[in-house]
This record gives sequence, C-alpha cells and structure tokens, in this order.
Amino acid sequence: MMRFFRENLSLKLASLALAIGVWAYIRGEERPVQIFSVPLELQNLSSNLTVSGDVQDTVNVRVRAPESVLRNMGNETLLARVDLAGFGAGEQTVRVGRESVRVPTGVEVVRVTPEFLTLHLEKKVRRELPISPRVVGYPAPGYVLGESVVNPPETMVEGPESAVKEAREVDTETIRIDGRSQPFEAMVDLYPARPEVKVIGDGKAQVKVDIHERFVTRTLADVSVTGEGAEMKVRLDPATVEVTLEGTAYDLAGLDAKSLAAVVNLAEIPPGHKRERLEPRIVFEHSELEGKVFVRSVSPKTVTVHVLPGSSR
Repeated sequence: MMRFFRENLSLKLASLALAIGVWAYIRGEERPVQIFSVPLELQNLSSNLTVSGDVQDTVNVRVRAPESVLRNMGNETLLARVDLAGFGAGEQTVRVGRESVRVPTGVEVVRVTPEFLTLHLEKKVRRELPISPRVVGYPAPGYVLGESVVNPPETMVEGPESAVKEAREVDTETIRIDGRSQPFEAMVDLYPARPEVKVIGDGKAQVKVDIHERFVTRTLADVSVTGEGAEMKVRLDPATVEVTLEGTAYDLAGLDAKSLAAVVNLAEIPPGHKRERLEPRIVFEHSELEGKVFVRSVSPKTVTVHVLPGSSR
C-alpha cells in the first residue's frame, strides 16, 4: 500500500493540486443567470388520447451556472418534460416545475415560465379522407391542364376527435406544371389542413397529371342519319344532322361529315308505333378517335322515325 503512494509521487501531487485549483476556480467564479427557450416534451399520455388545439412546445427556463458553463450551453442541451400519466379526457392543468427540466451538471434551474399549462385532451380517432391534388402554374402555350388522378384516392388520418370530424380532405404538396406540355406522374407528400391531424402510413401518394393541347371545337354539317337494331322500313327525318365536336386541332383536322354517322336504335320503337322520336348517338368511322374527340352537341337533338307500311313491326 505504501509503495503505491510512493510511486510517481510528484505526478500524483501535481494532479491533486490541479484538481484543487480547478475546483477552487469554479467555486469562486461568478454564477450569472441566463434564460433559455427549452423544448417541452409530453410523456406517458394514454394511447387512446391526444392533445388538441394549439400546443405549447417550449417553455422559458431561467438557469444559474458559472460563466464558463453558460458559454457552452445552448437550447439543445436543456429539455423540459411533463408526465401525463393518469390524465383523462378534458381540460387539464399541468405543472412544469424546476424538477421537470433536464440540465447539465453544475447548472441550477431558477424558474420555469409558464409554470402551469392548460392542455385539452381528446379521444384519438381515425378516419379515411379523400386526397386533393394541389396543382398550380401554367403549362406551355397552347396546352391546358386536364384531370389529375390520385392513387390511392383516400388516406387514413388520426387525431383529436373534433378535428378529425371537421376535416374534409388531405392536400398534396404543391405540384407545379409551369411550361409543361406532356402528362406526367409525381410521388408527393400529404398534408392535412390541421396540424394536430396526422396521416397514417408513409404519408405519400402518386398523382397522374394530364396536360394536353388546348381543345378547339369544329362543327360538321350533313352528317348522315342511319338506323340499326331492327329489320324494318323507315324514313328518317331529318336525314342529316349537324354535329359539333371538341378535341385537339390535330385530331379534328382530318374529319369531315363522312368520318362519322348519327345512328338511331330502331329497337327502341314500341311494337305498333308508326312514328317515334329518338336521340341519335354519334359513331366515328375510326374507333381510335373515341376518347380523343368528344361530341358536344347534335342538332337537332332528336330524329323522327316514320315506320313505313310493309314493315314487320
């Protein structure tokens, strides 16, 4: 034992003197007071409850410590915790005492402001809400924004019962279309309108944005009216109609009256009737135009079908 004290005695004495000097310096140093904005953490809240409304997420903490310690401190070195174990639904008042604040060694908590907080605790519920794509901007000249399709169309959200009941939809992050001339898809984040409502899952959705050439209209006269669906002799009045179409200039350019027909379904004529007014449907000669070119009007809207003598009906 004595041998331990005798070995490196000078080094041990120097270390002891240094430690005593540091201790004396800290003890003798001034201990000023400083205020920090400290994050507030709510702990042990029941799993079927949540906090609604505006939630205070920081408190002001006044601390006392040596100048050398304060110089190395920041807001991130302090944390205030509130234990909500045992609290039920409703308006609750909780205390944030000095003992609630975690501080480094050698730091004294003088005061916490505010010391008391009022929290509104509500039942936590879930609900599916539609997703609304937020598309902004202007496409390239001559092009327009079409339909935006979201996949999935709905998402599950969770939050305070009152906030979830009031929620109507979940927005996507902003999707800009400035200068675009082609359809595109984007994976986007989802944002409920109220901060206390959270999206369950990864909080993302795929949005397919349609951008196409600006539609124009074109009217074709003398489109022939024909009958189908029954074997009978009929006279169609009028024999031709006027059809107004809508589509891109490219798709409409090559069309004329012979590119389509106005077809009436003769099977819709009740047995024994000699005269019936029917609405024609427009059929394109080239089926690939369906879904690209749209019928906006037919004039007249109905065709009078006269059943001639000698017909089977």
